[in-house]
Amino acid sequence: MIKSMIHILSIALIYCGTVFGAGFASGQEIVSFFSSHFLWGVVLSVFVGFLFSFFGYAVCSKAKEFGLNSAKEYFDFLFPKAVSGLLHFICMAFLVVSFCIMIAGCGTLFKEQFSLRPMIGSLFSLVICYKIIKNRVGGLARFNAVITPFMFLGVVALCCVVLTRTDVDFSLLEQGRPQKAAFSGALYLSYNLVSAAAVLAPSAAIAKSKRQAGLGGALGGILVAVPLVLLSLVLTLFPAFHTEQLPFFALICAMHPKLKLACAGLLYGAMLTTAASSGVSVLARVKPKFTGKYAAVLCAAAFAASFVPFDVLVKTMYSAFGVCGLVLILGIVKSILRKQ
Repeated sequence: MIKSMIHILSIALIYCGTVFGAGFASGQEIVSFFSSHFLWGVVLSVFVGFLFSFFGYAVCSKAKEFGLNSAKEYFDFLFPKAVSGLLHFICMAFLVVSFCIMIAGCGTLFKEQFSLRPMIGSLFSLVICYKIIKNRVGGLARFNAVITPFMFLGVVALCCVVLTRTDVDFSLLEQGRPQKAAFSGALYLSYNLVSAAAVLAPSAAIAKSKRQAGLGGALGGILVAVPLVLLSLVLTLFPAFHTEQLPFFALICAMHPKLKLACAGLLYGAMLTTAASSGVSVLARVKPKFTGKYAAVLCAAAFAASFVPFDVLVKTMYSAFGVCGLVLILGIVKSILRKQ
């Protein structure tokens, strides 16, 4: 029983850590896709959170049931060969971009928190990522087991601190248009599933049964949904911070300066978990039993890309890959309805 719970929790934490990246924890993604739509954005975040859990269950259970141990095998199961090949290429490209985005975010955080050059923060973070990535899925699971619970509890606690203030103006929730919010929510879900599916398919092997794998994916979706809804609500109520590169970080620092360091640590952990998940998934496709030199090459490439501003990467690249992710959602739904 205890081993079963450990397997379920391990998959859930990997899933949560993959989605829970810099754009998420900093609020940059939340503002772009949810909070800018006010009430409808908050409502949609609840629905998207449910879908994270639903699709998490679907991906993990199918991967375990049919022995799909890589992103390529999973996509081949969902689509014809031509479509699968294209989607797999897009997925790998997204993971590489995601890795670079996280490293760029680390550089931005070091600049704002410690007044250091972004290059220093990026280099320091790449050293940590290298140590994690070279140990493959095992290293990723151990890292997420330590960092992800801290991130989850930290974001939930900070959101509660903000929402308990007496000067919160809930009338701001009355604004927004449902049509634009729905499209933004669909993009957010789809581009996250692109990377999540690539990580969840091999991670499902941790479980000993289809049920364990499915429950791990479902629980991971819940762990994503709770902070997603809270962040959407908090940032909707404080639109003055929407223009910040790190909106949630800036909001917490403005309201409670003493929590600045804790918030920075939370954000940094979120960046590293997603960077590590993306890096492991990419290199596992290149060479299943990759060595440290492959991790070093990936880290060097990410360092070069980290000089692009963090907010530009999030708003441009994520939206572009989100359109491609919609195809993946259709494939997952088809696999659920398929009788095999």
